[in-house]
Amino acid sequence: MTGETPGNHDQRPEGYAQFVIALALGTMISAVALFFVEYFGIIDVVKNWP
Repeated sequence: MTGETPGNHDQRPEGYAQFVIALALGTMISAVALFFVEYFGIIDVVKNWP
């Protein structure tokens, strides 16, 4: 008697799951890339450019 219709209450748009997965993968890839950039000293090499 609350006036709610039974059924799917998920209001997420289509493609939301793919967006979240892509966002998570992009964040992880960028974090790993920044780690390797710092680990191999590429930033220090760029600083010493003429």
